[in-house]
Amino acid sequence: MAASQVLVAEDNEVNRAVLVKQLEGLGCSAVAVESGEAAVEAATKDNFVVIMMNFQMGALSGVEATRQIRQSEKGKQCRSIIIGVTAKSIPQEREKGFDAGMDEILVRPYSLLDLKDVLSRWLELKDLEGSTQTFDDLKAVKDPQLNQAFRKSISGLMNRLFLAVHNQDNGEIKSATHEMKGLCLSCGYDELAGWCSQLEKALMVSDWVQVQATFNAMVDQYKDLL
Repeated sequence: MAASQVLVAEDNEVNRAVLVKQLEGLGCSAVAVESGEAAVEAATKDNFVVIMMNFQMGALSGVEATRQIRQSEKGKQCRSIIIGVTAKSIPQEREKGFDAGMDEILVRPYSLLDLKDVLSRWLELKDLEGSTQTFDDLKAVKDPQLNQAFRKSISGLMNRLFLAVHNQDNGEIKSATHEMKGLCLSCGYDELAGWCSQLEKALMVSDWVQVQATFNAMVDQYKDLL
C-alpha cells in the first residue's frame, strides 16, 4: 500500500508531534506546518489527499485557512479532504468549520481508533494490529522528547495566563486557556483540562473573582505535574 500524503496544520509542538506519529502509524506520509498561513501555502503548492487542520492558530485560524484553501481550489480537478481538529464539542464550532469548507470534525480528546475511523472514510490505512496499536495520544507524554516538549508548552501557557489574569485581559486568557485545554486533552491530563473549562465558564460571565480562584487551582494542579 502506498503511503497517503497528509498535511498537518497545528501550531502546538506537542499536538503536532502526536498527530504526525499517529498518522505514520496508520501508514500515512505526513507533512507538518505550524500556522494557518503555512497551511494555505503548502496546500496551494502541493496536492494533499487529506489536511488535518487545527481550528485555532495564531493570526490565521484553521477556519479561515480552510476558506482560503477552498478558494484556491476553484477551477482545479483536485480537492483535499479537510478534517478540522478542535477541543470544543459545541454545535456552533462544528457549524463554523463546515461553513468554511471542512469535511469532517475531530474533537479532542480522541484515540488512535477514533482517528482511524475518520480517516478510513477517505484513505486506505494500515491495520492497527501489532506495534502501532500501542501508540495512543493519551500515552504521548511517555515519549521523552514529547514529555519535554509538553512541559515546555505548559510552562509557557501558565506564564501567559498569569500575566493575562493579572491584567484581566479577556482575549489573552481565552486564547491561552483554549490552547492549554487542547494540549492537556491530547496528552491525557483531564483534570487540568477540566480546570481550563471552569476558567472559560468564569470568563464568559466576567466573574473575575472566580477567574482568579480557578487560576489559583490550576497553578496547584500544574505544580503536581512538575
